[in-house]
Amino acid sequence: MRTSRYVRVMRHPRDMPAPASGGRALAYQTFALFLIALLVRLLGNGSMPVHVDEFYHLLAGQSWADDGSLAILDGAYPRAAGYTALTGLTFLVFGEAGMFVARLPALLAGALLVPIMFHWTAINVNLRTAWLAALMLCFADSAIEQSQFARFYTLHALLIWLGATATYGALCSGRPLGPSVLRLLGAAVCYVAALHLQVTTLIHLAGLGLFVVGYVLTRPAAMSAMSERRFRSLLVVAAIALLFALVALGVASPLASEFRQTSLWAEEHRNDILFYARNFVTRMPILTVLALASVGFVVLRRLRAGYFCLALIAVPFIAHSLAGMKSFRYLLYALPFFFVLAAIATDLMLSALSRLVASRSAAMDRMGRATISLSARPIVTTVLLGLVAFAAIAGNWSIARSVKRIAVDAHQAAIRPASLVSPPPDWPWQGASSELRNAIGNPSLFVVADDLRAVHYLGTFDLLINRSRISDIVPAVEFGRDFRTGRRVVGSGALLAEIAACYPDGAILVPNERWGVHYAVPPDVTRAIEDFAQPTGPGVEGFHLYRWRHSPRGARCPYLRARIADRSA
Repeated sequence: MRTSRYVRVMRHPRDMPAPASGGRALAYQTFALFLIALLVRLLGNGSMPVHVDEFYHLLAGQSWADDGSLAILDGAYPRAAGYTALTGLTFLVFGEAGMFVARLPALLAGALLVPIMFHWTAINVNLRTAWLAALMLCFADSAIEQSQFARFYTLHALLIWLGATATYGALCSGRPLGPSVLRLLGAAVCYVAALHLQVTTLIHLAGLGLFVVGYVLTRPAAMSAMSERRFRSLLVVAAIALLFALVALGVASPLASEFRQTSLWAEEHRNDILFYARNFVTRMPILTVLALASVGFVVLRRLRAGYFCLALIAVPFIAHSLAGMKSFRYLLYALPFFFVLAAIATDLMLSALSRLVASRSAAMDRMGRATISLSARPIVTTVLLGLVAFAAIAGNWSIARSVKRIAVDAHQAAIRPASLVSPPPDWPWQGASSELRNAIGNPSLFVVADDLRAVHYLGTFDLLINRSRISDIVPAVEFGRDFRTGRRVVGSGALLAEIAACYPDGAILVPNERWGVHYAVPPDVTRAIEDFAQPTGPGVEGFHLYRWRHSPRGARCPYLRARIADRSA
């Protein structure tokens, strides 16, 4: 056939072990990995310090468990409402609504991702690569920490993986139409759920689309058509038209402005296109080099699973590097594909090294000059593998940090088993509620700089100081209403002083970590507070607590007081 000149079938590389065939042995290994991943994540669930974002799902989840709403005070937290409902359901199942329990859905999703990735990699690449990739994901610090974070990132990553691999299976498994359609339907369900959690699912779908287009264009029929001269110009024109259409659609889409939108607290890295590159090199230098090397291996060996993983890490990496908001956790959904690539390169290098050692040993044996006796070779091999494992841990800060933390948590659990289920630390708030309530009293106006913790530990507040939060509300204006709590937000020292003048007495509570910080309580606000209020004595450790008492005054007082009292939209 004419197409034989143009089509090269993607065969499994000869220098790699064959893919696993499934069966009971693979099922046992998959289950064992799940138990390992679950244990690793449970060990530190009670020791990982609380992040302020976790309170969104904790507080709204408590409301869902109580009355089915998503309320936080007089507002609501509608983002990823399904995940909030899952958090609330977890509270009902366990009969407790604390932070430890709130983290369990993320913990379970993160633990499940490890064996599910292992099983797919074993069947589509090989068992050794699967073990390498699974262990990388199991012990990566970002994967563990996001599993101990009461947010949706690990569930989103799990849904992305399931949707992507279901699509891969439908295209590449060679099964009949019926099972392939069912796989695609399952993938669609996963992607709808993932999109509900994170709009960044669209970036992943762009990467998946790139792989699908590449797969279709390398089919014999497509390659045969492209080999015909009469179709080449048509294909070039179609490709250019498609590119322009995608660019125009992206620019015109409302998501285009959201892509570059950045909260004030994240402005530092808004234009830092090397943010993720630096993070990969700093966190996982050896794995990053291996992943880059695997690109060459994948291309030279035409490994389809490698092309698949390459598209699904490269596109998110580039897109997130260009986006406004940046945090390494935003790329969690692409990390499993990165680890598979790194494992492919590691496996190929280990295969080449083992063949070299075996051939040299055989040659020395034939010449009667064996440097290592047959009885000692298993010991030497074990030592060498131990050294390789040590280098892999010590040479990748991400894994070394996790191993150290796991060892510390395991030691704490051994000497104090109750620490396994203890509430996560949240200094300085944890344990200070009674002292804060006594110091604050019952002021006419209660102003805070950490609204979510104030609600959780103290019950309520009246006004929020947070310059970054102003950039997150709609419309983004000074003294606007935050839809999440129904409370007004200020970021100006002059406006805060004007508001305080309208109330006979009041209290201001600011954690030390936010005092004088430009995106939270900036210096102009701290100076204004020090001008019209006095620090309380004795103070509460970890906080700036100020009070004022004077006669109300101000031409705009009726307006300002009415706005603060009005908790409606």
